[in-house]
Amino acid sequence: MAFLEDKRGAFFFSSKLVGIPALRITMIGAKSKQPRSLVLYGFSEHEQIALIASNFGQTNNPSWYYNLKANPKCQVEWKGRSAEYIAHEAAGEEYQKILGYGCVLLQRL
Repeated sequence: MAFLEDKRGAFFFSSKLVGIPALRITMIGAKSKQPRSLVLYGFSEHEQIALIASNFGQTNNPSWYYNLKANPKCQVEWKGRSAEYIAHEAAGEEYQKILGYGCVLLQRL
């Protein structure tokens, strides 16, 4: 699970289909050191964005998780604006809070 803190998003049609807000994130690849952009689903509380790196229940994390672990600085397009964020892995109470909110959000689908 990654948690992003705002240092200063965009609307995607697919978020309407899924029912979860989508964002475009650009990060540096852990191995390639090249920019990598993709659309992810997340949720926010104030200026913070949470992403759950579940990889659809697989045992390994998605590649973007490793990219953010290696290079936490990223650019995020979210709710019509672009901003720089710094990612960190949630732990303890923060992890439980994000996971709980994510479960509630998914139950609404």
